[in-house]
Amino acid sequence: MFFFQEGFTYRNFLMDVLGIFIFVVWFWLLITVFADLFRRHDISGWIKAIWVIALIVFPYLAILAYLIFQSRGMAERNVQQAQQAELSLNLGDETGVRRQRFELAI
Repeated sequence: MFFFQEGFTYRNFLMDVLGIFIFVVWFWLLITVFADLFRRHDISGWIKAIWVIALIVFPYLAILAYLIFQSRGMAERNVQQAQQAELSLNLGDETGVRRQRFELAI
């Protein structure tokens, strides 16, 4: 099973691509979990600190645990954020902000 000693082969290339893909997905999940964690208002700062320490000490396990235990809350917060963004966009239309920007661009 020491196929990494073979040099540059197609199998080594695929393993490298798979490793990079797994790292990118893990890093994306880490950023998503941190963003959701600091967006929350329903938990105290101490609980957030415990989650941050867990994410630093046990990154893979903590991300998996956060996604399992907080997935419903994450989805609700994402929907709420999207609704707030849509509402602010609609309010911007009603006040004529977009029309003013368009006129300035011309």
